[in-house]
Amino acid sequence: MSVAVATAESDSRLIQRVAGGDRDAFTELYRRFARPVLGMAMRQLGDNGRAEEAARQEHEEEERKAAEERRRCAFRPGLGGMGVA
Repeated sequence: MSVAVATAESDSRLIQRVAGGDRDAFTELYRRFARPVLGMAMRQLGDNGRAEEAARQEHEEEERKAAEERRRCAFRPGLGGMGVA
């Protein structure tokens, strides 16, 4: 198994843990992807300050999405008895 595949599997598991509310998993995903996101923002924006702000905003948006997904998943089992899936 290649290192890239092993990392992708690990990322997948971390994403599952994030969906379950694991803040440590979210922190680890952030640690893994913060530099690439910042690098991409820097290439697109050409300004370090703007790139850092864009990367910070992206992190906050992903954190918001993870929290929203946890709420949605927590609500869904209660709907099962009403025939809603």
